[in-house]
Amino acid sequence: MAPEIIEGVTLKQMFTGGLAILNKEKNIINALNVFPVPDGDTGTNMFLTLNFAVEQLRKEEKETVGEVAQSIADSSLMGARGNSGVILSQLFRGLSKGLSGREKINVKEFVEALQEGVNTAYKAVMKPVEGTMLTVAKEAANSAVREADKGADFMVLLEALLKQAEDTLKKTPDMLPVLKEAGVVDAGGKGLCAIYEGFLKALQGYDFDLEKEEEKEEKSVKIFLEEDLAYQYCTEYILKGENMKVESLKNELSSMGDSLLIVG
Repeated sequence: MAPEIIEGVTLKQMFTGGLAILNKEKNIINALNVFPVPDGDTGTNMFLTLNFAVEQLRKEEKETVGEVAQSIADSSLMGARGNSGVILSQLFRGLSKGLSGREKINVKEFVEALQEGVNTAYKAVMKPVEGTMLTVAKEAANSAVREADKGADFMVLLEALLKQAEDTLKKTPDMLPVLKEAGVVDAGGKGLCAIYEGFLKALQGYDFDLEKEEEKEEKSVKIFLEEDLAYQYCTEYILKGENMKVESLKNELSSMGDSLLIVG
């Protein structure tokens, strides 16, 4: 019987499942990476970000849904790698906000948290671009809301979440010209689909074993860019201080890079 309530232990299994599928798919995701910088590391960055968070979670005694989500949010930010890793951490940050203080959750509470994740991620990106993992997350969350309104249980909900994510992923080349030119879908969106697939398989009782999961082979993608990249390095900083204002930092740093994310 499909669950109508999720507890902390199940949420842990879902994140572990997301990590396992991401590990298997990361080489394929790397090969798709053409935006914002074609450096072939989106799959690796998303995997390392979530891997750090899951490893930290395993060291802690977190029992409730709220505690598990908070741990993933905090650790994914501290361990974020690259543009995609930071965006992923913000999806988890918003999810954590929506699940804060909850021992267990129902479908409606989960989809509200998914939407909070999307909102938080969009706010973190200075210049959000459609046709990326942001769009995949947004459309998938909207689909989840529709299913929740129909009275779906968690199994039906996650099936719909994954299907919509995959359907939106297929459309990303029509939204972002650089993807169409390269003949690929968005790498970050593909990574998010892998995580959602892991969520669903965890709920289905799939036995994940990172040691036994075979990594899929990557297919090379030849990339031809008509414009020079002004900024070719990805850099992350963690700033600590008092009376620091996010908006002021955004204004100061807005001219420094092609894809700027500031969270706080």
